[in-house]
Amino acid sequence: HSPPAVKDADGVLCRYKKILTTFQRLKSMSRAFEHHRVDRNTVALTTPIAELLLVAPEKLAEVGEFDPAKERLLDYSRRCFLALDPATLQKVQALKKSKLLLPITYRFKR
Repeated sequence: HSPPAVKDADGVLCRYKKILTTFQRLKSMSRAFEHHRVDRNTVALTTPIAELLLVAPEKLAEVGEFDPAKERLLDYSRRCFLALDPATLQKVQALKKSKLLLPITYRFKR
């Protein structure tokens, strides 16, 4: 059976960290996703939330809290993505290269 649906930023971060740990061990993204029975796309769409929480938690104040009554997690993820400035994105890229973040790409329009 599939894992429970992630409903908030904490859930996103928790799932991201689990997949990251598995990825570091297995050295394979697809096997890490398979292991956790999560679709790659699902993770990609919420990755900006995890990246913001891990790399620039101080930016959370400008993004604000996620309110499930007002928006979808995807919309919140887009807001997190927009809060990642060039310096933060550079940090994110460096961490991806050294396998400290999932080397996953996502396409949100600025």
